[in-house]
Amino acid sequence: MNSYPNLAKIQKTKKKFKILPILIALILVASLVTVILIAVKVYRQANELVRVPSDPFPDVAENTMPVYTETNFKSLDNLTILSGWYFAHKAEYFRGNIIFVHHNHADRVQFGLDTADLFYNLIQSGFNVLAFDLRHSGRSQGEISSYGFSEYEDVIAAMNAMRNINGKTDFILFGVGTGTVASMLAWDYLPTQDVVEKKIPANIKEMELTRDDIIGFILDTPTASANDYICADLPNQSFYDKHIARRFVPAAVKATSGSNRNSNMISIITKIQLPIIITRNLPDTKLESTAIDSLIDERLRLHPDTTKVFEIAEPGHLEGFNFQSAEYLANLNSFLDTWYPNPENIIALDDISDETNDDILDENYVDTPTETLDDIPTETLDDTFNENLGETRTDSSADISDDY
Repeated sequence: MNSYPNLAKIQKTKKKFKILPILIALILVASLVTVILIAVKVYRQANELVRVPSDPFPDVAENTMPVYTETNFKSLDNLTILSGWYFAHKAEYFRGNIIFVHHNHADRVQFGLDTADLFYNLIQSGFNVLAFDLRHSGRSQGEISSYGFSEYEDVIAAMNAMRNINGKTDFILFGVGTGTVASMLAWDYLPTQDVVEKKIPANIKEMELTRDDIIGFILDTPTASANDYICADLPNQSFYDKHIARRFVPAAVKATSGSNRNSNMISIITKIQLPIIITRNLPDTKLESTAIDSLIDERLRLHPDTTKVFEIAEPGHLEGFNFQSAEYLANLNSFLDTWYPNPENIIALDDISDETNDDILDENYVDTPTETLDDIPTETLDDTFNENLGETRTDSSADISDDY
């Protein structure tokens, strides 16, 4: 006879309690392994994106360009050598320094051989142009390209190099794709003119550049966030692609670049109180329309008077100039003529007033016939004198009556 009838039951319960911690531990280990594997995959994807080798542009591109000066300069890290072309303007008057900033994985010849037409147009209109390869692009040095998170340093270095060449500032930053991110981050990084010296970053203190040295922006396909360009380069098929990679890979790219810059472009573009022209393909075949629409809408809401938007009505991605160069240049020139007019076409207000007054006097002198008293009949003179005398008396009487 069993003296302990519940012993077997108790033993089974103990076994269950022993198995439960093991199961929990296995679940935790499996979860940890899954997280580690996902993290490794995310890092690998980010690393692959920033290290995509850049194809050098063809030598024939150099032969199609306007006359230029080869220039090399260091980025803000004082290590990375950047290569570019400087085009001096061909007009009588200087209108501005344009720095052309290309898209990630592209180079200074952003629009292929068509890029020459863009540069010709700008230098003939009075603008100097510096087109250069960002880090890890074209003929420039660098280990990674980071979708603008680090490239803003290259843009500031280009501003300094261009000023050293021609002695002028008045910069207009012309960004394409992620070049818009680098351009706006450069503006955001620069100090204002009245900032305390000790707050100026050490790597730009000797340059003595400020936000006031920038006078406008040309932005081809800007987005609400730098992350939008990264997501556009990721696959979008599996659950991992849609819900994990698109959320964590952009952060990994930023971490890989070692940058702490803000990825929110809306917060920057709404602070910029300068003329800005925005263009894009409609529809864009790689970027979500909301990514571009939200930035444009917010800019127009806060700065409608200094913002111009035009869209190339052909599906594509960063190809508006290639598809419709005439319309592209017409809108661009209209914007530049409005905000940075050719001094030759400007007439001082005093000169306009003087000329206008002289014209009016001349017209009146010609239109009014000259008559002498001898030409006017005596009766007319008498009638006019009597009428005026009567009016004078009447008015005088009325005034006297009112006084009394």
